[in-house]
Amino acid sequence: MDSNQNQVINVERMQALEAWLTTTQTKITQVNGQRKYGGPPEGWEGPQPGPKCEVFIKHIPRESYEDLLLPLFGSVGPLWEFRLMMNFSGHNRGFAYAKYGSSEVAEKAVRLLHGRQLLPGRPLIVCLSNEKRRLRVTSLPNRVDQDELLQVLYGMVVGVEGLSMESQPPRAKTVSAVVVFSSHHQAAMAKRVLGEAFWKQFGIRVGVHWNSPKMELSEDRLRQRPPRGPPPAPKHGRISHRDSHRSAPRRPPDFCRAVGGPVGGPVSGPIGARRASVRASAAASLQKRCSELGVGQPTFDFSCESTGPDGRLPAKFVVNISRVGVFRGTMRLLPRPTASGCLAAAREVAATAILQWMEVKLIIQ
Repeated sequence: MDSNQNQVINVERMQALEAWLTTTQTKITQVNGQRKYGGPPEGWEGPQPGPKCEVFIKHIPRESYEDLLLPLFGSVGPLWEFRLMMNFSGHNRGFAYAKYGSSEVAEKAVRLLHGRQLLPGRPLIVCLSNEKRRLRVTSLPNRVDQDELLQVLYGMVVGVEGLSMESQPPRAKTVSAVVVFSSHHQAAMAKRVLGEAFWKQFGIRVGVHWNSPKMELSEDRLRQRPPRGPPPAPKHGRISHRDSHRSAPRRPPDFCRAVGGPVGGPVSGPIGARRASVRASAAASLQKRCSELGVGQPTFDFSCESTGPDGRLPAKFVVNISRVGVFRGTMRLLPRPTASGCLAAAREVAATAILQWMEVKLIIQ
């Protein structure tokens, strides 16, 4: 624990900060253990900063706040963002990040402000930020497909630029992936939520860590966001019971199979449909979609077998939508602690498969 957390707050310094914020009408937002100015500030002109535009500041005196720091670092050039790390006591944690509009201004800040003293005998350390933008996700099922994992990540967090998979021996049970983000801030926010997101949505435990430069993967193995374009136009017309069987379900994405998705589900939909199915309850989304189309509500029927040698639970599903047809498929689920949990997971898998099929194939005239 920080030994300074029990220090008494200097009331005069806090009053000076509040007076300065009121006089200058500076807006500061408290977000996840930090106070943030800008990002960008009001009236900012110019593009969003690129790489090497951020500086890292440490050895900040504990009772030095934005009323001292923003004018000092803003004297070098306009600030796009300034983030001061805070603890629960109200003291700063001794370090901050300042981001400028260009790498030239950031380098100028390092030259002019490194060693500057806010208090006698307390020189600041100012250097270019390494802006860590890569997270390592570990303990992924060994059958995860790289492109499918990328699509899943797009639906979970923002700022994903690409990823690369780590090579593993053929018999390895898990694999790791390095995920690249557009900014350090987006990577830090993703680090907070990815572990819980994988557990809630797929029932798997993964590790999420900052990627060590020593473990960096080669850029030629990086998978990036595919070019955006209009989804393929679906075929118009009413889908009969017979047509639904003729459009037989095909093998779904490898990622869904690896984490408990259907082994023989309908064809996957466009990227937007897959992202939506990750974010929300698929069963609720399917019911809403059926109501919008006026085709009747889906009824679900499941049958399960004993757990297989890989620890997964084989199951079959039959879903009947009265004005569309009957959907059949199989899945391999990760076991849940209760029967109701298994049923809910199976319902989500089946509903996801049907939603993806409907996005591509089904338009009711």
